[in-house]
Amino acid sequence: MTIAVTAEGQTLDAPIAHSFGRSEFYLIVDPDTLAVEVVPNESSTSDKKAIGCRPRLLHRYGVEVVLTGHCGPSASRSFAEAGIEVVTGCSGVARDAVERQRQGQAPEERHAQHRMGCGGKGRRHHRRQRRSEPGRNGA
Repeated sequence: MTIAVTAEGQTLDAPIAHSFGRSEFYLIVDPDTLAVEVVPNESSTSDKKAIGCRPRLLHRYGVEVVLTGHCGPSASRSFAEAGIEVVTGCSGVARDAVERQRQGQAPEERHAQHRMGCGGKGRRHHRRQRRSEPGRNGA
């Protein structure tokens, strides 16, 4: 499995970028050897056409999973169409996120809905969802 990590630098010791689209670099990582290929994010964050290009670019590198802080709804749809899983809620340095992924440990904020993105609704969306579930808050 090949993993892409959104990063603010060009090594596995770089902090994970908060947003997929605003990431300076995508680190393409072989989780078995930790070999890294650096792909600069050359697309403008305001360029709507670039949203679909980035997932296709990562797909060409054989990426199966993207680890990031946040991924918006348009990029999430593009990743879903490309068959790439998106894991949001990642923080810290890239090396630690790759290691957690290798061990099957999820970020604290990961829910099933995050696998393909939350459509930008974030934490509040899940709090409302949990409150409305049967058996919650005395219901």
